[in-house]
Amino acid sequence: MKLKKYLTFLIFMTFSVIYSQTKNIVTGSVKDINGIPLLGVTVVIENSNKGTMTDDQGLFTIHAIEGEILTVSYVFYETKSIHVGANLHYDIVLHQVSETLNDIVVVAYGTSTKESITGALSYVTSSDIEKRPNTNVLNALTGAAPGVRVNNSSGQPGAEPSIRIRGFTSMDKNDPLIVLDGMVYAGRVGDINPIDVESITVLKDASATTLYGNRASNGVILINTKKASKRDDFFGVSFKQGLVSRFLKEYDKVEPDQFMETMWMGYRNSLVSNGNSIEEAGRLATANLIPEILGMNIYNLSSDQLFDTNGRLVPHASVLKGYRSDLDWYKPIERTGTYQDLNLNGRMSNEKGGAYFSTGFLNNEGYFRGSDYKRFTTRVNADYMISDIIKIGTNVSGSHQITNLNSVSPESHASSIAPIYPIHLHDSKTGDYIYDELGDKIYDLGENTRKQYERRHMILENQLNSMERIATTLNSQIYTDIKLMKDLTFSLKANLALNYTDVKEYQNSIVGSGANLKGRSYRNNNRGKTYSFQQLLNWKKDIGQHNIDVLFGHENLNVDSGNLNASKIEEIFTGIVDWSNFNKLYTANDFLTKYRTEGYFSRAKYNYANKYFLEASFRRDGSSKFHSDTRWGNFWSAGGSWIISSEDFFKIKQIDYLKLRASYGEVGDDSAAGLYAYYSLYRSVSNAGQPAVYRKQFGNKGLKWETSSSTNFAIDGRVFNRLNFTVEYFDKRSKNLLFNLEMPLSNGSTAPTFPSSSIVSNVGSISNRGFEFSFDVDIIKKSDWSWNVGVNATMLKNKLLKLPSDNRENGIVSIPFLRKEGRSVYEFYLTDFVGVDQMTGNALYTVDSEKYNVNGSAPDKPSVSDEYLVNINGQYYTTNPDTFGKKVYAGSAIPKVDGSFSTSLHYKSFNLSGLFTYALGGKVLDYNYMSLMEASDMVRAIHKDITHSWSSAPNGMTETSPDRINPNGIPQINYTTSQYNNVESNRFIRSGDFLSIQNIALNYDFPSELLKKIKVKQMSMNISVENVYTFTKFKGLDPQQSFSGAVGSGAGAPRIFIFGINFNF
Repeated sequence: MKLKKYLTFLIFMTFSVIYSQTKNIVTGSVKDINGIPLLGVTVVIENSNKGTMTDDQGLFTIHAIEGEILTVSYVFYETKSIHVGANLHYDIVLHQVSETLNDIVVVAYGTSTKESITGALSYVTSSDIEKRPNTNVLNALTGAAPGVRVNNSSGQPGAEPSIRIRGFTSMDKNDPLIVLDGMVYAGRVGDINPIDVESITVLKDASATTLYGNRASNGVILINTKKASKRDDFFGVSFKQGLVSRFLKEYDKVEPDQFMETMWMGYRNSLVSNGNSIEEAGRLATANLIPEILGMNIYNLSSDQLFDTNGRLVPHASVLKGYRSDLDWYKPIERTGTYQDLNLNGRMSNEKGGAYFSTGFLNNEGYFRGSDYKRFTTRVNADYMISDIIKIGTNVSGSHQITNLNSVSPESHASSIAPIYPIHLHDSKTGDYIYDELGDKIYDLGENTRKQYERRHMILENQLNSMERIATTLNSQIYTDIKLMKDLTFSLKANLALNYTDVKEYQNSIVGSGANLKGRSYRNNNRGKTYSFQQLLNWKKDIGQHNIDVLFGHENLNVDSGNLNASKIEEIFTGIVDWSNFNKLYTANDFLTKYRTEGYFSRAKYNYANKYFLEASFRRDGSSKFHSDTRWGNFWSAGGSWIISSEDFFKIKQIDYLKLRASYGEVGDDSAAGLYAYYSLYRSVSNAGQPAVYRKQFGNKGLKWETSSSTNFAIDGRVFNRLNFTVEYFDKRSKNLLFNLEMPLSNGSTAPTFPSSSIVSNVGSISNRGFEFSFDVDIIKKSDWSWNVGVNATMLKNKLLKLPSDNRENGIVSIPFLRKEGRSVYEFYLTDFVGVDQMTGNALYTVDSEKYNVNGSAPDKPSVSDEYLVNINGQYYTTNPDTFGKKVYAGSAIPKVDGSFSTSLHYKSFNLSGLFTYALGGKVLDYNYMSLMEASDMVRAIHKDITHSWSSAPNGMTETSPDRINPNGIPQINYTTSQYNNVESNRFIRSGDFLSIQNIALNYDFPSELLKKIKVKQMSMNISVENVYTFTKFKGLDPQQSFSGAVGSGAGAPRIFIFGINFNF
């Protein structure tokens, strides 16, 4: 009986234990403090890879054992830990914190919570990246962070954007350092598929960047790809289909009739200026305009019958019908391109490890015919726990890109060609097309007709020519993390990147630059190998409320590059690009380069009670660019922060969070120095047909780093549980800038074609200081509705502090700028245009009285020629600006304030977002407009504004009228004086202010109840438009075209309309 009772008790206890270890189905809901369900909240069992996510109702289900801990985390909300007990349902409320104080942010050589950061940084997440149709992931930074400017003005698909962080720290190289998954990345960012990117962190001050030492003065961009750890397994399919079109409108140019009358007037006025009577000049202009100047008549009347005595086309003059549809050079070269982006990705994991994998295909056509970009990518990121103390992992990615480009710029030709020149050959009497023996229209090569682009035809050239760039890259990384002790971790990491680029260019033998060579085939092969090694020792210890984190590290970077390029000419068969089809070797060059860096670094972080934070970093770096005596540099930083709102004495109900930050540090930059800067280098040339060499560079063994020091003060906060804000002051000063110093010619010339001798030295310094502001507010926070609006702004002041002693008085000319101490690096220095003389129609400019004698004012100086000197009411001006004009500063291209604002409106399963960028106070020099405002015997297109040119003195105007000068006038159309009337001057400086609707996106998440029926975990659809519209008074293409403010012929980034759909299974 006792035995039976004992067995019964034992069986009962066994089943009790088994039951207690059985995983129960735990359910719950997650909402914010306003009761709004939160979609996509991560619920993970602590110390495991098992987890799930909430659906669109904020509900979750997970298998858990009593006693286990559920970690509940969500972007921009505090993280909560839930102890699983007898209760199997939990209603969880998450509190929003200022910009995810507990969110994990990737920083230099590790991660950190936003709360503990003492330096200046900004970051974007994968959700921000996926909203936009970016072929290059760096474009996601546009408008995303204060202090960060992104320029992508090229209309070529696949082009890399330019980025500047907190100004311009060097005279030459200002590109930030790119770090991919913790290691310096030397490849093209376009190789990286945006769908693989988990986050991008921008490090802006020295405290944040010091650990990258020698290349960190321009800021650091950390790209972190997706991993597998502690995430729900899935297999995803995403597809985007879109249309690509031109974003910017073309200049407003004259049509054929206005063009003819303008050109006649310019010719007539020129003849008058050269001594002809106005009647004789008019007769000669009518008789000779077409045969001498234009070369082509597309009208129904002979050239001597086209104009009346005033230069107006006679009433019955008209363009021949056959020509009318053949004068638009844009129509044949532009198109609506297609955008296709297909990606497969997924994640799988277990208790030991996991993997993230993806493969993608992108096909992006440009809005110019002949330009497109294809990219194939694949990636595997995997990790595995060998034991409780050893973890290994690998990140492997590959990319294959094919880029087709136009060999002749479509935009520059189409925008500048005169509106009377047709694309094809026509019968000059009837205007009918002329066809070849196959019945095709014949292109007009301008051989015996037009006076512009003779023997050139950009449409035909781009059809016959080809330019293809094929790039293949492989990037592989292996690593291991070893837990030596409870608080001590050792990490090893190695990276190998291989890239190969092959450029094939063919120029035909019929028309264009290859015709004189009877055809040309060019090949350029670039091959690169980058390998690096990194070792980190990290000690983290919590002692009560004291938290200590110490890091020691070493890494080296090795970059080997090689190039082989050659060309052959004189093709045998037309259109065959293979070298076997060409008779003669024309050029051949090759080179190999090596670049090495090595660094030792350490960082110490301390915080007490998560209220007081201190951080200090040090790095000693060496670069192969410098001599062994100056090769090594020391860089350091220190920072601290204080969360005042955590203090017991700080109990202000309206202030939810308040933090002060301060930091100082020094970092370096070797990018402006050449690879062999301390060597004397020689180059071979041909001298009178004989081989010769000359010294192209004097070596400087004393050359060293450019160094940048950075001071940063900031305040972060959240008030009324609605408004987040950051206000930041920065002062970044760079010294030891590299300049070319002039040397006596007795040392020998460093230029083969003109006498010049120089040596690169460290002599300059520059300052970038200003304020950054960032605000976002939750305007609506309800169960079905939420609306957030954000704005950021940067106020930057850039100033040159020190130049070489020989240049301090007069500055350094870098047209259109004059670099001088106390001025911005991009401050325009141009001839001072005063206005138009309303008695003569000539452009007037301020005389440089410091250099020239004006009416006896300075007898010891050269005199201004009387023919170019104008006395108006006792004040002297000149009509010859190139020789006698005074140059003045005309404003800086750097905006006084720039930034963005955003909005995100959420209603149930819909989300509508918008991003707007702006700039105020910057200036732009419009070279295109300047060219279009010149009517001369150098025939080209003309802007409509020229029709408002001066034609005669206004009624009542006299020699002494006080308003004789019209400051806003347009000079007389005159071939003779056009060389003076339309020079590079402050007349063509324009405001660079703009407001751009950068992106509008609408997203819809399908209900989880519906998806469960079709066994789909998550599904969403989205529509977005990139580059919607730009509001600006600027008459040109794009005020954002360059950081320097000099606007050329680039057509600008495209407008992209996208429809996308995403599935997760």
